[in-house]
Amino acid sequence: MKTFQKTILKNKNGSVTTGRSAWQSCNDDSAYFKLDTITLIHYPNMSSNNNCCNSISWTFYEKNKFWETRLQKCKEPPSGSAAKDSDFYHIKITTSTDSTFLTFFNKDGKGYTFKIVELIETSVENSDKPSYELTLKRRN
Repeated sequence: MKTFQKTILKNKNGSVTTGRSAWQSCNDDSAYFKLDTITLIHYPNMSSNNNCCNSISWTFYEKNKFWETRLQKCKEPPSGSAAKDSDFYHIKITTSTDSTFLTFFNKDGKGYTFKIVELIETSVENSDKPSYELTLKRRN
């Protein structure tokens, strides 16, 4: 999980730059909300190689806090949802003897738990920085 934490980059003044600490998941056909297994990808420098028109982005603004944004890039102009109170989540990482779980919830109590299936480092074309893929299995 140190790799996951390492991708949550902060500037020297403690702020987080939008996109630098973002993880994205394809949401074509509402896949992010419907599938029991999802993959989130952390691209270096916000360069996205995926072919998804719609995606969900987790942008971390503190070590264990992120906001969720809905993005679309296939229609001009590309757009994203404005953040509402219900889009801000607190994340908790727990470990049992054989598994690690991510649980996140918003101030209204809405939340999700995922089992971490895999976290792998990959390469991105035209970048010397690695990309990461996080595969999660929905628990609730």
